[in-house]
Amino acid sequence: DERANRLAHHLRRLGVRDGAVVGLFLEPSVELVVAQLAVLRAGAAYLPLDARDPDERLAYMLADSGAALVVSVDALRPRLAAGGAAVLSLDAVAWHEQPAPRGTAAAGALGGEDLAYLIYTSGSTGRPKAVAVPHRGIVRLVVDTDYIDIRPGERVGQASNVSFDAATFEVWGALLNGATLVGVDRDTLLSARRLSRVIEERRFAHLCVTTAMLNTLAARAPEALAGLRTLLFGGETVDPASVLRVHERGRPGRLLHVYGPTENTTFSTWHEVREVVPPSTVPIGRPIADSTAYVLDAHLEPVPLGVTGELYLGGRGLALGYWGRPALSAAAFLPDPFSDRPGQRLYRTGDLVRRNSRGDIEFLGRHDRQVKLRGFRVELREIEMALAEHAAVRDAAVIVADGPGGSRLAAFVTGESPPGAAELRTHLRGRLPEYMVPASFTRLEDLPLSPTGKIDRTALAALEDRRAPDPAAPPEGEAERVVAAVWREALGLESIGRDDNFFDLGGHSLLLVLVHGKLQRRFDCQFSMVDMFRHPTIATLAAFIRRTAGESARREGHPEPGAVPPADATPAERR
Repeated sequence: DERANRLAHHLRRLGVRDGAVVGLFLEPSVELVVAQLAVLRAGAAYLPLDARDPDERLAYMLADSGAALVVSVDALRPRLAAGGAAVLSLDAVAWHEQPAPRGTAAAGALGGEDLAYLIYTSGSTGRPKAVAVPHRGIVRLVVDTDYIDIRPGERVGQASNVSFDAATFEVWGALLNGATLVGVDRDTLLSARRLSRVIEERRFAHLCVTTAMLNTLAARAPEALAGLRTLLFGGETVDPASVLRVHERGRPGRLLHVYGPTENTTFSTWHEVREVVPPSTVPIGRPIADSTAYVLDAHLEPVPLGVTGELYLGGRGLALGYWGRPALSAAAFLPDPFSDRPGQRLYRTGDLVRRNSRGDIEFLGRHDRQVKLRGFRVELREIEMALAEHAAVRDAAVIVADGPGGSRLAAFVTGESPPGAAELRTHLRGRLPEYMVPASFTRLEDLPLSPTGKIDRTALAALEDRRAPDPAAPPEGEAERVVAAVWREALGLESIGRDDNFFDLGGHSLLLVLVHGKLQRRFDCQFSMVDMFRHPTIATLAAFIRRTAGESARREGHPEPGAVPPADATPAERR
């Protein structure tokens, strides 16, 4: 408290004024929390910056936010050179020796509508955009709410990165309720054994993790979570089997599935898990206190129970909008047609949901994760859900990857003993049209996570296994080797077996056109693309081509393919 007061008054002396934005470029530490408090007491808003972000992204955020100053330390200061903002190093400045008057250092009194912080999220235009969160949003999240009861003297674990909005719940949930904030480093969080020991030794009462982390912990050591009074999880699609494992073996006092976009201050809805019946989904529940949630159709009319609609959120948690993006804000934050109070708004989430028979909201997917692949509209979420229905699959992710044959679907699965590509392909073909069956299936121990704890879909592309599954029988004979070489080049594969199916390896009709032309030129014979559909393996296609070329050669009086030309043959005769 004293250090925050000293720093707040020092910031005012440096020219920080009401409504200014101050960047925080610090590792998780006591100094970081002191800086957050100080910035708010100086009447400004803080912008958390992640040290793992590339320098170019840091410079963009500082310029876009118009940050007046960045609070950092000497070790990190060189990385801010390109940002252009002034830097206050907590190492170099003796701010801690300044007087520490009590109370806010701001000129005017702060209100609920004043800006508290900016957090940058990915933008559909390729540029990150800043969500502007006011003070009322923080208060609504953690003070006198209904989904959690944080008591004075309890301990709240901070597992989230400061630039991830779950940190808002952790930091202010602890400090505004008289609790203690305890940092958890990433290595500990990803080690079930170490996490279990830390929860017990530091007497954690509350912990919030991403769904992806919950899945990992559930698979390795769900009992690590048993000592918690409240375990919150959310941020991704739920694996019911993992939740069931934690519910039965971890047994935290309360297991809460929470949901919410950054635009509605961390959490919007909550559901206490009391029972799980796989493969049914785990609902995201109902709105937290001082919030509203509507499932609406394209005309902003409520849809009946069980019918899919888009989720719209309202209440005191809504952000002010997107910083410096009035058009984008107007498109996402709409006037609330269900409120009699002037100025009330709804945030259009882009999430597809439905209400079950109990009235709880169930998350179904994103309408903007739709992709178009070779003319077909594909929902990646639908493929992931179908994969997750396989009993041996713990978690699944699907991305669109690029390769020699153009864009393709690539699937990644985890589990104690995840099935192979052939089994998964058969599993999906019973549920999805052919164009929605991924070209590749990669088995991983765990899905890669981003610094915020969510699935890192960018990293998945580098992990894709592009080897043909179990090419136990290599091509035999010259004709099969020629076909295999053409296929490998077109599909971007290292090896292919003689019994592998072209379409199972990621081939499609557009790629077949390229392969068809090359094979006709290599074998100097004519055959139709329909024949390639009828002979989809190397062995059957090579045998068909040999027969076709042989019949053509006999009709024209030429040697069959593979015949050895006489020693005195001319170059033309050899060809």
